[in-house]
Amino acid sequence: RTAPGELAMGEDWYRMQGFDVVGVDRGGKVTYHGPGQLVGYPIVAIDDVMTFVAAMERAIVRALDDEGLPGARGRAADGRDYTGVWLEDRKIASIGVHVSRSVTTHGFAVNVDNDLQPFNWVVACGLPEVRMTSVTTEARTGEHLECFRKRMAFRLAEELGRRQRLVSRERLEAALAQAPAAV
Repeated sequence: RTAPGELAMGEDWYRMQGFDVVGVDRGGKVTYHGPGQLVGYPIVAIDDVMTFVAAMERAIVRALDDEGLPGARGRAADGRDYTGVWLEDRKIASIGVHVSRSVTTHGFAVNVDNDLQPFNWVVACGLPEVRMTSVTTEARTGEHLECFRKRMAFRLAEELGRRQRLVSRERLEAALAQAPAAV
């Protein structure tokens, strides 16, 4: 749903800065993904998109509260452009999903310990006045990504009524190596 002008500098400028400009089939508008963000793409069967989005918002809010950042909230009542999680008037997490045959793809991005400057180079979420923030900015302390990743995984599994299964990279690679090749 990105509108012309939301990439204010033009696609070539972003590419010259080293950014990929990628069109995707998810809901939402322009956003930026970079190092220090926690990006999660839950792939789950759902019955209702808005119920699923609200569950992700609640999980993010609870994980932020666990991190010592109370007061985070969803703003669904303000319209679909305000989907995500906010601390007062600052957006800390974006959500955009795609559903096909009742299965989700895409998901959420929580700004944890990332550079917020690139958000100033786009009309983030289609909201010219939006101010993005991060866990590190709000907590005013060191790195948070590793602990927040675990809190977020736990809270999302809990919110979706699922059992959390964490798989190490080594175990995943071993399983993939043993899987039959796709034809």
